[in-house]
Amino acid sequence: MKRQLIALRGTRNSGKSSALLALYRLLVTDPGTKIIAFDSFGFGLDFIAIVQINGCKVGVFNRGDDSGTVDELIKKLVLAKCKVIVCAARSRGGVGDVLASYQPKYQLQEVLKRTGDGDEVSFALVNLGVAHDLAARVYSSIMV
Repeated sequence: MKRQLIALRGTRNSGKSSALLALYRLLVTDPGTKIIAFDSFGFGLDFIAIVQINGCKVGVFNRGDDSGTVDELIKKLVLAKCKVIVCAARSRGGVGDVLASYQPKYQLQEVLKRTGDGDEVSFALVNLGVAHDLAARVYSSIMV
Protein backbone atom coordinates (compact mmCIF):
# COMPACT_ATOMS: atom_id res chain seq x y z
CA MET A 1 0.00 0.00 0.00
CA LYS A 2 1.43 3.34 -1.06
CA ARG A 3 1.50 6.01 1.62
CA GLN A 4 -1.21 8.66 1.36
CA LEU A 5 -1.07 12.45 1.41
CA ILE A 6 -4.62 13.75 1.75
CA ALA A 7 -4.92 17.50 1.17
CA LEU A 8 -8.07 19.37 2.13
CA ARG A 9 -8.06 22.19 -0.43
CA GLY A 10 -10.12 25.33 -0.12
CA THR A 11 -10.21 29.08 -0.07
CA ARG A 12 -9.52 31.30 2.91
CA ASN A 13 -12.15 30.99 5.67
CA SER A 14 -13.80 27.97 4.05
CA GLY A 15 -13.64 25.87 7.23
CA LYS A 16 -10.55 23.76 6.54
CA SER A 17 -9.22 24.32 10.07
CA SER A 18 -12.51 23.38 11.73
CA ALA A 19 -12.88 20.28 9.56
CA LEU A 20 -9.35 19.06 10.37
CA LEU A 21 -9.84 19.63 14.09
CA ALA A 22 -13.10 17.64 13.83
CA LEU A 23 -11.17 14.89 12.00
CA TYR A 24 -8.59 14.76 14.79
CA ARG A 25 -11.36 14.50 17.38
CA LEU A 26 -13.00 11.67 15.41
CA LEU A 27 -9.74 9.75 15.18
CA VAL A 28 -8.90 10.03 18.89
CA THR A 29 -12.35 8.86 20.01
CA ASP A 30 -11.55 5.41 18.61
CA PRO A 31 -10.37 3.28 21.57
CA GLY A 32 -7.68 1.74 19.35
CA THR A 33 -6.08 5.12 18.64
CA LYS A 34 -2.93 6.09 20.52
CA ILE A 35 -1.97 9.78 20.64
CA ILE A 36 1.73 10.12 19.83
CA ALA A 37 2.03 13.93 19.66
CA PHE A 38 -0.09 17.07 19.57
CA ASP A 39 1.17 20.64 19.30
CA SER A 40 -0.88 23.76 18.66
CA PHE A 41 0.34 26.94 17.01
CA GLY A 42 -0.74 30.24 18.53
CA PHE A 43 -4.29 30.84 19.68
CA GLY A 44 -6.18 29.64 16.59
CA LEU A 45 -7.07 26.22 15.26
CA ASP A 46 -3.64 25.49 13.76
CA PHE A 47 -2.04 22.28 15.03
CA ILE A 48 0.09 19.26 14.17
CA ALA A 49 -0.70 15.81 15.56
CA ILE A 50 0.45 12.23 15.18
CA VAL A 51 -1.76 9.32 16.17
CA GLN A 52 -1.26 5.59 15.80
CA ILE A 53 -4.11 3.39 14.58
CA ASN A 54 -3.59 -0.36 14.22
CA GLY A 55 0.16 0.18 14.27
CA CYS A 56 0.08 2.82 11.49
CA LYS A 57 1.08 6.40 12.16
CA VAL A 58 -1.26 9.09 10.88
CA GLY A 59 -0.19 12.74 10.83
CA VAL A 60 -2.66 15.60 10.71
CA PHE A 61 -1.81 19.27 10.47
CA ASN A 62 -3.48 22.55 9.78
CA ARG A 63 -1.34 25.47 8.77
CA GLY A 64 -1.75 25.47 5.03
CA ASP A 65 -1.40 29.07 3.95
CA ASP A 66 2.32 29.21 3.26
CA SER A 67 4.10 26.72 0.99
CA GLY A 68 7.28 26.78 3.10
CA THR A 69 5.36 25.93 6.27
CA VAL A 70 3.42 23.15 4.53
CA ASP A 71 6.68 21.65 3.23
CA GLU A 72 8.30 21.87 6.68
CA LEU A 73 5.38 20.17 8.42
CA ILE A 74 5.06 17.41 5.81
CA LYS A 75 8.80 16.72 6.16
CA LYS A 76 8.34 16.47 9.92
CA LEU A 77 5.57 13.88 9.49
CA VAL A 78 7.54 11.96 6.85
CA LEU A 79 10.48 11.76 9.29
CA ALA A 80 8.05 10.48 11.94
CA LYS A 81 7.20 7.66 9.48
CA CYS A 82 3.53 8.58 9.06
CA LYS A 83 1.83 6.29 6.54
CA VAL A 84 -1.00 8.77 6.09
CA ILE A 85 -0.70 12.56 6.23
CA VAL A 86 -3.77 14.80 6.19
CA CYS A 87 -3.33 18.54 5.80
CA ALA A 88 -5.09 21.76 4.94
CA ALA A 89 -3.95 23.59 1.84
CA ARG A 90 -5.16 26.80 0.30
CA SER A 91 -6.41 26.54 -3.24
CA ARG A 92 -4.14 29.38 -4.36
CA GLY A 93 -0.40 29.86 -4.17
CA GLY A 94 2.56 27.50 -4.32
CA VAL A 95 1.17 24.88 -1.94
CA GLY A 96 0.05 22.70 -4.86
CA ASP A 97 3.64 22.39 -6.07
CA VAL A 98 4.78 21.37 -2.59
CA LEU A 99 2.10 18.68 -2.40
CA ALA A 100 3.00 17.37 -5.87
CA SER A 101 6.67 17.09 -4.87
CA TYR A 102 5.76 14.30 -2.43
CA GLN A 103 4.05 12.15 -5.08
CA PRO A 104 6.98 9.82 -5.65
CA LYS A 105 6.60 8.59 -2.06
CA TYR A 106 2.96 9.45 -1.30
CA GLN A 107 -0.21 9.08 -3.32
CA LEU A 108 -1.83 12.51 -3.35
CA GLN A 109 -5.58 12.77 -2.73
CA GLU A 110 -7.00 16.27 -3.00
CA VAL A 111 -10.36 16.88 -1.35
CA LEU A 112 -12.19 20.10 -2.16
CA LYS A 113 -13.63 21.80 0.93
CA ARG A 114 -17.28 22.70 0.52
CA THR A 115 -18.64 25.66 2.49
CA GLY A 116 -22.39 25.12 2.96
CA ASP A 117 -25.23 27.60 2.53
CA GLY A 118 -23.79 30.47 4.55
CA ASP A 119 -25.46 30.01 7.93
CA GLU A 120 -23.56 28.70 10.98
CA VAL A 121 -25.49 25.44 11.30
CA SER A 122 -24.98 24.55 7.65
CA PHE A 123 -21.29 25.46 7.91
CA ALA A 124 -20.82 23.25 11.00
CA LEU A 125 -22.66 20.32 9.38
CA VAL A 126 -20.58 20.58 6.22
CA ASN A 127 -17.38 20.65 8.30
CA LEU A 128 -18.46 17.55 10.20
CA GLY A 129 -19.36 15.80 6.95
CA VAL A 130 -15.94 16.65 5.51
CA ALA A 131 -14.28 15.36 8.70
CA HIS A 132 -16.13 12.04 8.32
CA ASP A 133 -15.11 11.82 4.65
CA LEU A 134 -11.47 12.39 5.62
CA ALA A 135 -11.73 9.82 8.43
CA ALA A 136 -13.07 7.25 5.95
CA ARG A 137 -10.10 7.96 3.67
CA VAL A 138 -7.68 7.56 6.59
CA TYR A 139 -9.19 4.26 7.71
CA SER A 140 -9.31 2.96 4.12
CA SER A 141 -5.62 3.78 3.74
CA ILE A 142 -4.50 1.97 6.87
CA MET A 143 -6.72 -1.09 6.48
CA VAL A 144 -5.29 -2.14 3.12
